[in-house]
Amino acid sequence: MVGSPRSQALGGVRTVLGAELSTCWISPTSIAELPSPCVSFGGRRGMIGDTLVQLNTSFPTTLGVVSLGFARYDTGAITLNTSGGTSMRVHAQEDMMAMASGGKVFGEGCTVGASVKMLQSRVFEEFSTRAVAVDVGMQVRVLSHGKAALLLQNAGSHLQYFEGALSLPATLCLGFGYAFPNPAGMKGTLVSTVETSFADTAHDVVLRGGVEYRWADSFALRGGVNSATAGNDVGLSCGFAASFGKLRIDYAITLSQIYYQPQSFSLTVTF
Repeated sequence: MVGSPRSQALGGVRTVLGAELSTCWISPTSIAELPSPCVSFGGRRGMIGDTLVQLNTSFPTTLGVVSLGFARYDTGAITLNTSGGTSMRVHAQEDMMAMASGGKVFGEGCTVGASVKMLQSRVFEEFSTRAVAVDVGMQVRVLSHGKAALLLQNAGSHLQYFEGALSLPATLCLGFGYAFPNPAGMKGTLVSTVETSFADTAHDVVLRGGVEYRWADSFALRGGVNSATAGNDVGLSCGFAASFGKLRIDYAITLSQIYYQPQSFSLTVTF
């Protein structure tokens, strides 16, 4: 649910991303290489018109980089009709989320991270439940410009809606990324990523892949594919990033034929 425009544009790849604040919601290792304090604000519109807003901050410490985040998700208002013939407008679902994560670089080639996420969910403005989950990840440098990663997401408690328990989607992800400096003589860096994951709730293997071209650390173009879409069709996504001094803007869109085209953005300031 919560993520980053960079990850969305790369087809949902998250395990090998680094120096990225908003990705800490889905991969705690992403913050370990942030050298300076950052603040990020972002939002997303989903396929059914649902909205998400999030605020994140990170700061380096002697033990590593620490990040804190807050997010709110809202599916919007719907009309409920009662047996007595009356109707009322209520929010179908409202979620409030908080997160604390930490990441650290060991030596020249290993990065580890962990996060704790708390969720409070409310349905039809009447039924509410809470859950706590943990993410743990590791990235290892391989070859000259490559990176391999392992990530365990959403290991935690259940959501207790009505009389049934809903398990969080505990997911194991494996990823690999490689950077090609000055590809084909062009000035810049081409980054290719590939990732696979297995969720215990869906019992299905998901494949993701993405390509990012960065020019002079001031502009980036991104594209990705994802096998986990409605109707089992391959989903396509794209996006960009632009830096203006200490400010960076990220944008992503997923090309979907269901209701809306999911879009997200973030504004990140480095101090």
